[in-house]
Amino acid sequence: MRLQSAIEFLSTYGFVFIILTALLAVILFIALSGRSVIQSQCAGFTGFTCGFVGVYSNSTDYYTLVTLSLTNSQGVPVNITSGSITEGTITANAFCTPNFVYPGGETTCAAEFSGISGIGQLLRGYYSINANYCNNGIHEIPQGNCTSASVYSGSFLVQVTDRESEVFSVIAGVSANTVSLTPYGSISVPLVPQNYTIIQNGDWIASGYGGSTAYSFGTPGYVGRVFVGVNTLAFPQTVSQLNEIPSSIQPYNSLFSMAFTTLYVYSTQTSEKIGVDDAMAVYYKPVASKTWNSLFGGTAWNGIVNTNGNIYSANVQLTPGMYNLAVVWSNVNFNGLQALNVS
Repeated sequence: MRLQSAIEFLSTYGFVFIILTALLAVILFIALSGRSVIQSQCAGFTGFTCGFVGVYSNSTDYYTLVTLSLTNSQGVPVNITSGSITEGTITANAFCTPNFVYPGGETTCAAEFSGISGIGQLLRGYYSINANYCNNGIHEIPQGNCTSASVYSGSFLVQVTDRESEVFSVIAGVSANTVSLTPYGSISVPLVPQNYTIIQNGDWIASGYGGSTAYSFGTPGYVGRVFVGVNTLAFPQTVSQLNEIPSSIQPYNSLFSMAFTTLYVYSTQTSEKIGVDDAMAVYYKPVASKTWNSLFGGTAWNGIVNTNGNIYSANVQLTPGMYNLAVVWSNVNFNGLQALNVS
């Protein structure tokens, strides 16, 4: 009788257990999937959207670096004056490059925290950016007349990694009225030269490991080749128009770009190995300084077409701290390349 009762019980309620088991499996799947999805989230509450967040923890030198890529979603430029990033309960100063951000333009912000975070853990944080709103448009930038103070904020949730990534905020411009090379020295970083029109704003990510960060991008003639130890890729989709080969006949369409990032130097390091074709200049400055330093002083700024590329190297000793970095590039004819190694 007991066996019969057990059989009747299973036949009557067995399907209920099957449904409950299936529901439990679905719940576990969603929970585990959600855990993998939320490993990197970044949101802007006002004025800026957040496209990238990375948290790098260095167990050797005992510091953690938080890096953000923010996009100006407003119709006018802004001039960033200061910022902060909060990691857990600790807040540190954030430094952004460039400070002038065009409509739709990118800025890279970074903050250094003493101590390390556990590799693989999820870290929740917040950022706040103070800026002057250029309510009369782009023409205010050269005069520094952006005076309407605003505060932009957002939050992030990201997985801590031991692999550092540099995010370059890129302004891409084109000239349709001249094929001559943009004169070196007439460029006021971070302003776009006269006669050039912004065609795209975007970013790209350069991965680094073991104290070295490198990137190498070029137009089709360079893709797949190795420069400064890095395989050359096509420019990312966000600035894909830089992949175009400028015209050698009218109407000319010389290309121009400025790539910005914020570097943190823990101990004395060397910046070296600059690969360039057509024209390239590298500027750097401590974040507290208002003066940009030229790494090559114009030596690497050439209009020579060389299918093998021209590799220029320079060393500069950097004391510990945060630095703004700008890589200026021009391509007036044929194929062009941007390549940089910082170690």
